Amino acid sequence: MKRISMILILCLVFVFSITGCDKKETNSETSPTVTDVLTETPAPTEEEKPTEAVTKAPVENEEPTEAVTATPEPTDTEEPTPTSDPVNNAETGAFADEDMEYDIPELLKIGLTDYTDAVYDAEYNKKVDMLYTKILLSDIEKEMYPALAGTVDLINTTNKEVTTSAFEEYRGYVMDGETNLGTFYKHTKGDIVRADSTVLSIKYEESSYSGEPHPYTGISGASFESVSGKKLVISDVCNDCDSLGSMLAYRLEGKYGYWDGEEDFEALVKTIEEKVKDNTISFTIGYDGVTFYFVPYEIGPYALGNMTVTLSFYEGFPAETANGPRMVGLFKKIYRTVSESYMISYTLGDTVELPDLDETTENYDTLYIHGSEYLEYGMKGLVIEVNGKPVFEDNEFSFSQDEVYLYLAKVNDQRFLIFNEYYDGEDPITWVFQFKDGTVVKNDYTSLTPAIMRDYYGENSWDFNIAYTIIDNPLSLTLESRNDVVGTDFQTALYELTEDGNFRMLSKYYDFSPRKEVILKKPFKAGMIDPSILFSSDSEISGEFDIEVELNPGDKIYFEKTDGDRQVFFSTENGEWGTFVMDEDSFGTINGEICTDIFEGVGFAD
Repeated sequence: MKRISMILILCLVFVFSITGCDKKETNSETSPTVTDVLTETPAPTEEEKPTEAVTKAPVENEEPTEAVTATPEPTDTEEPTPTSDPVNNAETGAFADEDMEYDIPELLKIGLTDYTDAVYDAEYNKKVDMLYTKILLSDIEKEMYPALAGTVDLINTTNKEVTTSAFEEYRGYVMDGETNLGTFYKHTKGDIVRADSTVLSIKYEESSYSGEPHPYTGISGASFESVSGKKLVISDVCNDCDSLGSMLAYRLEGKYGYWDGEEDFEALVKTIEEKVKDNTISFTIGYDGVTFYFVPYEIGPYALGNMTVTLSFYEGFPAETANGPRMVGLFKKIYRTVSESYMISYTLGDTVELPDLDETTENYDTLYIHGSEYLEYGMKGLVIEVNGKPVFEDNEFSFSQDEVYLYLAKVNDQRFLIFNEYYDGEDPITWVFQFKDGTVVKNDYTSLTPAIMRDYYGENSWDFNIAYTIIDNPLSLTLESRNDVVGTDFQTALYELTEDGNFRMLSKYYDFSPRKEVILKKPFKAGMIDPSILFSSDSEISGEFDIEVELNPGDKIYFEKTDGDRQVFFSTENGEWGTFVMDEDSFGTINGEICTDIFEGVGFAD
């Protein structure tokens, strides 16, 4: 693929947002979207404004990163004239960031969970349905990015209010007897396109039906600076807004082929140019480029549906600068600076644009993944298409679409599709497809389960909501598995996806998820250890120690780590660490005693 040499880093986009139809609305005017409501985000308070560059503390198995500092861009009303910086001979002004070096952004830990509700009639037929997505930041991210945490709270509140308000309105229709029009619904579904220390980008899909001739679905995007929490508009991101409208129009015509007449095409260019000028055009910033979204009626009829165009971070344009003519990146360099390895979620049946899938093409390649036929209980056959040509087909696949999770991953220069299928009561089955030399190579795995995030909203331990952590870093995957060691518990461990498509465990031991509190029923002997030695060296710790202590009935201990087989590491209330080993020949026993007779709080699944 030909690349503009001065644009070094890729980025990919995948974020949507949409408009919902009000009751009886059939005209071509779209109603306000969630992203419209979020146009104004609250400025951070003085306590929230970072006075120094944000630097996250290093975590286990992860090298510390450099600080990331947001660089203010020139405003629309006062664009500086490019000049030369006498100190470092770097250009300043409109395209100053082309000569700047930015630290590689650090991927954030973030989670998503869906809230649902429904109304049923006496025969248990669903009459009203709602869904909205809540975004969860980890405690570390909340501390490091307080302004972003405030913005995320506003996003969550807005999603909830927009969706539940429509739900209550539709519930009223049902109570009034309007029950012959099918199921009324309002969904506000969010997906993370990019989440790092530079930008958080979200795709929204808003869909609704309340008795109109047809349901409505609109897709749009919103992006926010991670440090300031500010919502980004296109003039914050693009270096050539004057040419952007016509560029998008030509790409739309080439992709959808609808505006074939000169008059229609000129009207399309004018409409998009106005949206760019007014900073109302919808987009997301990904890891390979910027994706623009157009909802039904916005630039074409309802039948065309939602339309998207992705412009690569390789795009550039000739510009006059203080140092003479030069090629400048279409998008600002700070957003083009991304991690070499990343992952994004993918929805079966979606069409996305990615570079480097087919080395014979220079533009973005179109990826489309779907089943070959529908069955009563799901789908049969898996088909992967690149640029309209099948590169993988397997009719032996049989799966339920609702139980499939897919991720697109990039590890250095290698691209992967991770297909993860869940079954009730069974371990998930995982396939890894590697795009290589125009073909697809498939590897089989089991038990790829993202670790959960717990969102506590009350004072009691059961007052929490569980969400799956977004898998976004293939070199640092926190995965969850169930190991029956001292009881039936879930443990997490750190993995990485290697360039050959294999998963490799990075952690030496599993962590109990969460750490498990138990109370001793009788005296118990254990070997005491120095955790700094255990978790900072490559040496294995055996179950035999020179120092042995006897714990007393009533003492609380906390199961912390395990080897996933027989050894358990625990901590005490005073911060000491110890270990014990389960019996090898008798499941669930320690020194011949059943573990439930020793510990209160241990349980096994049926």
